[in-house]
Amino acid sequence: MDKSITNTINVLIIGNNPVELSRIKNQLKNLKGRKFIADFCFSTRDSLMRILKFKPGCILVDDTIDKKSLADFSNKINSNNKTRHIPITLLKSSYKNQINIPGLSDFLLKDGLSGESLSKAIVNVIRSRKTQRYLYIKYKKNKRRLSNLFQSAHQ
Repeated sequence: MDKSITNTINVLIIGNNPVELSRIKNQLKNLKGRKFIADFCFSTRDSLMRILKFKPGCILVDDTIDKKSLADFSNKINSNNKTRHIPITLLKSSYKNQINIPGLSDFLLKDGLSGESLSKAIVNVIRSRKTQRYLYIKYKKNKRRLSNLFQSAHQ
């Protein structure tokens, strides 16, 4: 088990189909080993306050949410200092629906989705997001150092 990711992971599930959301929540609840605490939100509009209170490690968004709302939501999450570390995974009904929205970390097909595959995907996307954030911070820090080095050389 990955030590950098805690044994309890909060997951926020956003969608407008209560039956589908309950199925996903139950799949996560019935897993052995790692504990997932899932919460629902039925629109992206209501979700920001819930995210700040619930502090999810991952956000799952159903593809039935309209693209404009999804794009606005992704932009808000990725531009907020308190939430930009949270990966957003899109739950897709099929491969056919092409959704190209910046800020989405991953996508999963809902058909055949098991609790085990969902668990692995969540852990992998959290690990990937942590790595991305680490590399971005290191890049910015080294870029600043290099810039300072060139500035001092020109003076």
